[in-house]
Amino acid sequence: MKARMFNTKLFFLISPAMIGLLLFASFIIKDNLKTQNNINKIRALIQLSVINSELVHELQKERGMSRGSISSKGKNFSQKLAEQRALTDHTLSKHQKHVPDALARIKNANIDLVLKKVAVKLTQLHELRERIDNQNISAKALIRYYSSINEDLIKIILSTIKLATKDKLTNLLQSYYHLVQAKELAGLERALVAGI
Repeated sequence: MKARMFNTKLFFLISPAMIGLLLFASFIIKDNLKTQNNINKIRALIQLSVINSELVHELQKERGMSRGSISSKGKNFSQKLAEQRALTDHTLSKHQKHVPDALARIKNANIDLVLKKVAVKLTQLHELRERIDNQNISAKALIRYYSSINEDLIKIILSTIKLATKDKLTNLLQSYYHLVQAKELAGLERALVAGI
């Protein structure tokens, strides 16, 4: 009887501590799972940002050469523009293969919406190229077209920065974002200079 009472008292004495320990462990596990999920999203966003940057780079070069072609009435840049379009198409193909997997891992409605918007704009690329070849587009319109795609692709980097929780990673991502933005501004400048 005394042993049974002792066991009951011991059970009631230890139970709150065990329950507290289990709750504490579950909070830590939940926090670690959330951190791991966040890291996986950041990794997928960084990979998406890199492939986006490659596409932005090729579109920047194509924009500049297209501007030069329009300004020279098709006399300059024709061979280089054809080569650049092939590079852009190759990078675009890589981008289109990578995006569905990245979106599945990221699960972010805003990024999904931005990439759908970019995809719609990119369906107009062939028509735009024909208009450039036929000299049937203004320099302003073609610059606006390429720049709007680039702007949307660059915006995705901001989503990565918002998810990052480590100061060092946030600083690196912000530096990367500003580098890509500066590169876009330099590309716009080259496109305008190509017209001269």
